[in-house]
Amino acid sequence: MENIEKARHASWLENFYDLIVVIVVFQLSTNLNHDVSISGFLGFIALFIPVWWSWMGVTFYNSRFETDDLRHRLLTLLQMAAVAFKAVRVPDGLGKNSSGFALSYAAIRAILVIEYLRTGRHVPATCPLVKRYSIGLFDCSRLMVCICFRPSTFSFRFLDIRFDNRHFSTNDIHAECVNKICSQYSSPT
Repeated sequence: MENIEKARHASWLENFYDLIVVIVVFQLSTNLNHDVSISGFLGFIALFIPVWWSWMGVTFYNSRFETDDLRHRLLTLLQMAAVAFKAVRVPDGLGKNSSGFALSYAAIRAILVIEYLRTGRHVPATCPLVKRYSIGLFDCSRLMVCICFRPSTFSFRFLDIRFDNRHFSTNDIHAECVNKICSQYSSPT
């Protein structure tokens, strides 16, 4: 008997998430329709890229790890709320609504970090992948929050923190946390 792998199909929750992302893209296209110019197109691209990347991150996670427990569903619902908030912030998303748009993007990425860390905890073999992705997603989320609160005087020095009179990069602190989680659950008990 041959080992036939079942094809993965999207769940209803994933389809609903995709529908909410479509609403954001519709809002973006409405903005472009109202400002058909080079600057309107560049504004569309500037807002579309974070929408696309956040959707791709969630889709890649769902395709890699077929998780369907209550916590995953609740985290997905939180991501949907952040996407809906992003849809509301699309009009004038590069102006007065830019902070809300950036915060919703950061929230989606932060929730995805939680998802990856949960996976690393439950599937120790995924720790190298989880570490790489969670650090990257965390940095992206942190960057958006920093941009949100320091839009006019943004500098990369703002991305570092001071802790106990010693200088640590938040990236180092996050990597240490991921290593602790992975080592805690990958060691034989």
